[in-house]
Amino acid sequence: MMTLVAHAWGDGDLGWGMWLAMTIGMTAMLITLLAIVWLIVRAVAQPREVEPIMGDRALEELRVRYARGEISGDELEERRRTLLEDRGRPD
Repeated sequence: MMTLVAHAWGDGDLGWGMWLAMTIGMTAMLITLLAIVWLIVRAVAQPREVEPIMGDRALEELRVRYARGEISGDELEERRRTLLEDRGRPD
């Protein structure tokens, strides 16, 4: 009688297929959990400051030169207009 019960429930050996399936399942759950945490961190994190584009740096340099008195107001406007026109053109 004892032999039938032990055989019906198995002898405790799950076999390599079951261990492989459990390993794959646990790995998939871990990857999913890490992806969720990563998405939450990205959603909550402060946006990084993006490097200004070249035109913005050029405009800032013009403003600095105007503030130092190196260029006149008319020259500032003329160069600013030129920079803004060039920004609209494809390379």
